[in-house]
Amino acid sequence: MMSCSFPSTSPGLARAAPDRAPHKVLSFALGPETYGIDIRQVQEVRSFEAPTPLPHTPGWLLGVTNLRGTVVPIVDLRVRLGLPAQFDRRTVTAVLDLGTRMTGIVVDGVSDVLELQADQLRALPQGATPERAGVLGLANVSEHHDARPLILLDPVALLGDPPTTAPLPC
Repeated sequence: MMSCSFPSTSPGLARAAPDRAPHKVLSFALGPETYGIDIRQVQEVRSFEAPTPLPHTPGWLLGVTNLRGTVVPIVDLRVRLGLPAQFDRRTVTAVLDLGTRMTGIVVDGVSDVLELQADQLRALPQGATPERAGVLGLANVSEHHDARPLILLDPVALLGDPPTTAPLPC
């Protein structure tokens, strides 16, 4: 497998390979797989609290929550990625700062902050790219002498642009 740089809206992953600087990602579990997001996009990790549901929204949008005066949409990342919904005592919400907005993603549990070197980054297998919008690539990581792939996500591409809505009448 060859190493690569990733074109993305993620501020650091796209630059990780060319400048050979290490890059930090928050790793988290969704089912049996481990995923990673640029740590600079993570504002905080909170215990899961059921959000206020909204009518006529996709199944992966659980609703909204009020975070210190800011209304934040909460996305079930399991459902967004085609996995069945599942909540348990380890379920948490990672609040992401996506530049123009904040979004919470519900994950099975946060694992660690990992420092990735450029030689750990890998491209997706050929043919996996078009229908996998939001997946930047893979990283080889070792944990307890066991190598495993880490699936690197671009949450801006994965979650899309925020819906445009008309302002409420006063």
